Amino acid sequence: MSDDGDTLVLTVTDELRDALAELNAEGVAATAAAWAIDETSKPSEDSVPFLTAFAELATRAVAQGERMYGYVVI
Repeated sequence: MSDDGDTLVLTVTDELRDALAELNAEGVAATAAAWAIDETSKPSEDSVPFLTAFAELATRAVAQGERMYGYVVI
């Protein structure tokens, strides 16, 4: 634990990595909407760019045969 909070490193499953890597722009928008937690079921303005970058990272990871991890500070 640091003064900034607890840190965690989480594994992104290979199944999630592969599914993200297969998303096109329409799939990213649909996934962002499915992940929306408000009553409108519309993605926030940050969710689509975040998910797009996450999918691009997943695509590179698949192409290079690499795993994905998330670093979280609580």
